[in-house]
Amino acid sequence: MAVKKTMKQGVIFEPQIPESLEPIKDLSSLLEDEVLVESTLVEDRVIDSTTAHNICFRQVVFRNVTFRNVDFERMDLQHVRFENCDLSNSHMTYLMAHNVVFDHCKMMGVNMNDGAFSNVRFITCTAKYANFRYSEFKNVAFEQTIMNLSEFQSAKLVGVTFESCNLRESQMSGVRLKGIDLTTCDIEGIGLGLDEVSGAVVTSLQAVSLAHLMGVKVKE
Repeated sequence: MAVKKTMKQGVIFEPQIPESLEPIKDLSSLLEDEVLVESTLVEDRVIDSTTAHNICFRQVVFRNVTFRNVDFERMDLQHVRFENCDLSNSHMTYLMAHNVVFDHCKMMGVNMNDGAFSNVRFITCTAKYANFRYSEFKNVAFEQTIMNLSEFQSAKLVGVTFESCNLRESQMSGVRLKGIDLTTCDIEGIGLGLDEVSGAVVTSLQAVSLAHLMGVKVKE
């Protein structure tokens, strides 16, 4: 099993997916409530205007797939890869994601409120306006991902890393950032309070931009 990133709290592993997967031509016919889809390759498809709750994808690769007007509430992802997919504005609340990779995906405005993410990587994704409010993240890596104006209100972060991410004007109220390294990220205008930022690792320049949280006025 390939280890991709070692973290203080644990290790993120690559999804365990068979080398040979059965390609599927008509996934829409399978997308119903409480259906299991496994050991499948979904490639070069558009999934349009679909609602399916409590659906489970296990050992599945989505490649060049566009999700348009979909409602996948309480979706369960186990050992899944999304490669060059477009999930923008998709409704995926109460998502369960374990050993999942989002690689070069468009996720603008995706709604993943109240989700549970464990051993997950976001790699070079565009997730402006993404909604992760009240979600729980354990051993999750955000790498070179654009998340400006995203929502993390009251999310729980354990073993989470942000590497070269755009977090401008992201909302982090109610999020404990203690021990989280933000030094490679753009955090200009990030929305948080003194309690949230306490213990976070920042550069001296970032500290100046956060000085207002302590009531400090920086004179030019």
